[in-house]
Amino acid sequence: MVSLDLHANITKSMVKNINAIVGYKTCPHIDTYETGKKTAKLMVQKLKEQIKPKTILKKIPMITQAENHLSDRGIFKKLIQQSKKIEKKNEILSVSIFAMQPWLDVKEAGWAITIVTNKKVLKAKSLAKKLAKDIWNSRHKFQSKLPSASDALRSGMLIKGGPITLGEGADGTMGGSSGDGVWILNSIIKNKLESEKSAVVVVDKKAVEKSIKKGLNKYITLNVGGSLNPKYNKTLKVTGKIINITDGKFQYKGKVYNGRKVEMGRCVVLKINNINLLIAEKNMPTTDPEMYRSQGIEPREMKFVIVKSPLGLRTEYEPISKEVISVDTKGCCRADLTKLPFKVIPKKIFPFNE
Repeated sequence: MVSLDLHANITKSMVKNINAIVGYKTCPHIDTYETGKKTAKLMVQKLKEQIKPKTILKKIPMITQAENHLSDRGIFKKLIQQSKKIEKKNEILSVSIFAMQPWLDVKEAGWAITIVTNKKVLKAKSLAKKLAKDIWNSRHKFQSKLPSASDALRSGMLIKGGPITLGEGADGTMGGSSGDGVWILNSIIKNKLESEKSAVVVVDKKAVEKSIKKGLNKYITLNVGGSLNPKYNKTLKVTGKIINITDGKFQYKGKVYNGRKVEMGRCVVLKINNINLLIAEKNMPTTDPEMYRSQGIEPREMKFVIVKSPLGLRTEYEPISKEVISVDTKGCCRADLTKLPFKVIPKKIFPFNE
């Protein structure tokens, strides 16, 4: 038995070799413990021979942008609530919806439903088919056009105060991106907003090494970004003052990763006018404000805060932000899936095939 992220890709072989698959019901994921506990309970019941669990799989030929996989709003919330209602039916032990991590280029790509039943296989299959139809009919509601970096910055400037948190989902480090994109930073500079207090993060080992060699409180001109994923990300030349150097170790304090220790490698903070550019040696989740705070940057004091995440940033940043805006930039976790070079996924899959 296994508990999984609702972005897991469920395959036929997984179902064939397992008694029960149970998925999270929250996104961002704050029910990891509860899901594990639920799965463990099913295991105990199975070992005591109180139940004979059987997992039914229903695949749906669609992948959708992650920005709309939020379980506390919109269409995804309605579908999760629907799965909870089905779960209350007699002999239905678990109902899970897996929206799949949409950037996986795999043969069995697609949304999935797993229903764990106690003996009632035909009933579970019927319920799965009905839920799958409702999901398929909702597919267009998951598609939305995101603003460009320039448009998002302009919108942010119309809002009094801050922070305005900008989600750079295309470079989402928890989705598999490299974290070396500087598209929003480039846009801040191009739009002459360097005087606005901003917090930006980028992964660039060479830039860190050069900065440490230069020394604290020294000015330096650097190329940052595009060092790991030049296919999508370009380098940007910047000049600033090195105001902080650390070992990059800190601990998350938010709801999602509370207690997790993180090692970003050595880090430097480069002050470019009023931009605080955090440069780290290693890729890491960027969704907890403690990342910036550990480097002497307080997000609450910023006008703009850049977080490399399509949706995980919502849990921690919405409570402290005037606005959270998901931004369309280049990157391998881009929201517009049709602009990515998929080769292996099925030909008949939405949004590539209606």
